[in-house]
Amino acid sequence: GVFVVLAIVCAVVIHNGIHEKQKNSYEYQYQQAQDCAKNGDYEKAVEYLQEALRLEVNHPDARMLMADYKVNLGDTGEAELIYKDLFNYADYVQDAYDKYIALLEEQERYLEICYCLEQCEVQEVRRNYNHYLAELPIFSISEGKYEDAQMLKISANTNGIIYYTTDGS
Repeated sequence: GVFVVLAIVCAVVIHNGIHEKQKNSYEYQYQQAQDCAKNGDYEKAVEYLQEALRLEVNHPDARMLMADYKVNLGDTGEAELIYKDLFNYADYVQDAYDKYIALLEEQERYLEICYCLEQCEVQEVRRNYNHYLAELPIFSISEGKYEDAQMLKISANTNGIIYYTTDGS
């Protein structure tokens, strides 16, 4: 009888120890965050992610999820900072740019998109959003004074409208 009680006590202690160790793991905290988000509790999800990030500092999966949840909570400023930092992680760069640019588009901050893409060194990202990038137009003839009328063609890399003046203003 004593051995059975002792065995049960040991089993409970071991089980509780394993459960406590799991609760203090990155994986557990990350999963709890996802579960909370599925139920629409983004504030609690953020708390779990903060704990996950305490356990594994700067883990990009948790940071990406944190930014997504911050967007759901309306904290787009914090989300933007996280997405911009994730530009530095090769496996996350495309997703981070997509989400960051989507936020800027939603807020009609098109000039910021252009500046962001000008700094971007990832050619695929630049290609995906090239409609925001305006290169200098290309002139078919060189600058100068001509005696006869010249046919001038002005072209650019996008579908935008090119505006020009004839007086240099």
